Amino acid sequence: MTKQLLEQASQISNEYLSLIRGLKELVNMCIPDRMGMPVDILMVSGDIL
Repeated sequence: MTKQLLEQASQISNEYLSLIRGLKELVNMCIPDRMGMPVDILMVSGDIL
């Protein structure tokens, strides 16, 4: 039972990380920084996480 829960939690966190990665790529495509560097969404949402 516990092993199954751990596997589910691991899968959920992996999906969450890939979602964050996808959001970062989307933001980087849409909003280039003023200095030409891509915006890091993790810095933007750091307060939330």
